[in-house]
Amino acid sequence: MMERSDGVAHAYDCDHSPPDRLRCSLGFTKDQLVPTGSQIARVRGRASLGAEVEVRARASWRATRSDRGEP
Repeated sequence: MMERSDGVAHAYDCDHSPPDRLRCSLGFTKDQLVPTGSQIARVRGRASLGAEVEVRARASWRATRSDRGEP
């Protein structure tokens, strides 16, 4: 934990040594940032649900247009 001159503590540490790049560590290792299987499944589920809703909306729009006599 680092503390700034204003007394605010921060849970990250920054390395300013390379002049072309700022690297900050948030206290996590790289393997802790890899999503779990359940997180991946949840994201995939939301994506497929969104695709299903879009397909249904397009089908509904097509039906509405044909009801009005449009191609």
